[in-house]
Amino acid sequence: MVSRLYTVLSLSVLLIGLTVALNNRPVIGILTIPSKTTGHPSANYSYFPSSYPKYVESAGARVIPIPYDAPFENLTFLLSQVNGVVLTGGGAAKTIKDLNTGKLVPSNLTKAVIHIVDHVLEANRRGEYFPLMATCLGYEMMLMALAKDLKILYTKYHDLSVRAGVEFFRGGENSRFWGHLPDSLKDFSEDEPAFAYHHYQAILPDKFMKSKGISNVLKITSISYPVNGGGPPFVASVEGIKYPIYGIQFHPEKAAYEWLKETNAPHFRESLEISQRMINFFVNEARKNDRKFISEEVLQKSLLSNWVLSQRSSTYHQVYLFRTVLQEPASWPALFNLPKRLEEPVLQLAPRIKLKSKEMYELELFEGADDADDEYVDNDIYL
Repeated sequence: MVSRLYTVLSLSVLLIGLTVALNNRPVIGILTIPSKTTGHPSANYSYFPSSYPKYVESAGARVIPIPYDAPFENLTFLLSQVNGVVLTGGGAAKTIKDLNTGKLVPSNLTKAVIHIVDHVLEANRRGEYFPLMATCLGYEMMLMALAKDLKILYTKYHDLSVRAGVEFFRGGENSRFWGHLPDSLKDFSEDEPAFAYHHYQAILPDKFMKSKGISNVLKITSISYPVNGGGPPFVASVEGIKYPIYGIQFHPEKAAYEWLKETNAPHFRESLEISQRMINFFVNEARKNDRKFISEEVLQKSLLSNWVLSQRSSTYHQVYLFRTVLQEPASWPALFNLPKRLEEPVLQLAPRIKLKSKEMYELELFEGADDADDEYVDNDIYL
């Protein structure tokens, strides 16, 4: 009896210790993408839809933007201060053509994603719990990064502003990402058009399985079927085999935060509940990470609240716009405020791709139709 009581007390102390150890002030970094908005060209601006930070904040986390155009050294320094990363959907070039060789090469955005994915993998390999969640465009670039293959995706879908469910794959309903849902919501996910999709590209299950770079890190948890124009089933959601990495082709953030009729987002009560449970799950994953900002002052200056939220977008309910790192380095304190004890500050503000001609510059901005992946292209934004 005494032994049993001692065991119960020991477990209680352990559970209390685990609860105390959780980080209840998590900070999530959201990667920006090149702007395609009139009056705000990608040479000067990046952006992300407001639905993503609202989604993250609804689960009790704070948000800082991660500028995709930051030099890698500075990007690493910023990543070392956040507790998790979100890669958003959006319309942006994943690849550009090298006019000297004629070959496809990663765009600056894809290079940033590759760097982030490598950072996340390395942190988790070292035993640090560091989560990543990637949606649509971000998910596709994550797969390209893992596969080390710019042509890994099937490119002939035309599922723009459609609703569809998922089909759980090989026990995916019991995975970490889906397993916390009650059976009624799992059934709704499979039986009803529960999620918003907007994509031309996706990865096929057989391609996924054949890529060791992907299948050694991730497993499929669900698949889905195209709504417009037919085509093969595609991988709708994945999660890390060992690491807290999650990828989704659909858009749960739209259920609560995107209301333009063109988005055709499902606002069913069940879709909203699934969406909220998903982000609660991810933010709880971030609570298991104890990274901290170098100072409270740098954190406060880096939070998303330091930027102005736009009033209207032709594509999204609202967006955030950011000046490039080269133009406004002072607006990105978490990139540069290294501790004074470090002798060599990281301040290499060189563009990642040196554009050799006006034609190549225009290619990166406007070609990339292979990327026209996820969202609409804004034609007007009123600030």
